[in-house]
Amino acid sequence: MDLLNDVVIQCEECGNRIVIQKEYLEPECSSYERGMGAEIAYDIYEECDCEVCGNHINYRISGYEYPAGCFNYEDNEIHGGRFLERPCMGIVYRVEFDEDNINSFLPLVDEYINMILNDKKFVYQLTPREFEEVVEEVFKRQGFETCLTPQTRDGGRDIIATKSILGRSVMFLIECKRYDEKNKIGVDIVRALYGVQTAERANKSIIVTSSYFSEDAQKFANQQNTLIDLFNIDDLIKLMENSVQNEQGII
Repeated sequence: MDLLNDVVIQCEECGNRIVIQKEYLEPECSSYERGMGAEIAYDIYEECDCEVCGNHINYRISGYEYPAGCFNYEDNEIHGGRFLERPCMGIVYRVEFDEDNINSFLPLVDEYINMILNDKKFVYQLTPREFEEVVEEVFKRQGFETCLTPQTRDGGRDIIATKSILGRSVMFLIECKRYDEKNKIGVDIVRALYGVQTAERANKSIIVTSSYFSEDAQKFANQQNTLIDLFNIDDLIKLMENSVQNEQGII
């Protein structure tokens, strides 16, 4: 995570305008474990003296990733002055590629969705990660902001999806299971995700599979009322059809 803009401060004593270029400000990184993996904090602690009146100014600019790789929030504080422009922290993704082969880096997710709609069995040719990417794209098309968690240590969910509903932000935890058609999702997987949902205080958990669910899994989900949704391969295809047609989302 990096500071995205220069720091612009006004001295509270004399009103002098001070500009500190972002290139000279390096955040310190720390982390601790939470339910969905590590929360990573990036903190910039700096101080300076106003060159006009000598007033001492100190400030802190912080940004947080949670889970790792997903922007969570930012905050800041200052003493001896005020920020004329709000400091912004953000994740900057740096990708190296061969310009001669740039097309090989273009996402194939749209193509995967179209191929699944043409032939349901194509989904079983996808890797588990590709399946997660397909599900993420489907939820994006439903108006969600999504974060695909790292492939390792995802904490029991593959996608974190957020959406504003009636002015209130809601968070869904989505677990993806690219199983063979005859390999049904058991109740243990549903219970495990529900436990994570409870610990993280998410509004809903969703399991999306290329297979189907056992009777026990469906029964357990139904007992939680609207807190858990189960989407089998047929449900997923309906979502894909809706997303292609730009129809209303699943909620």
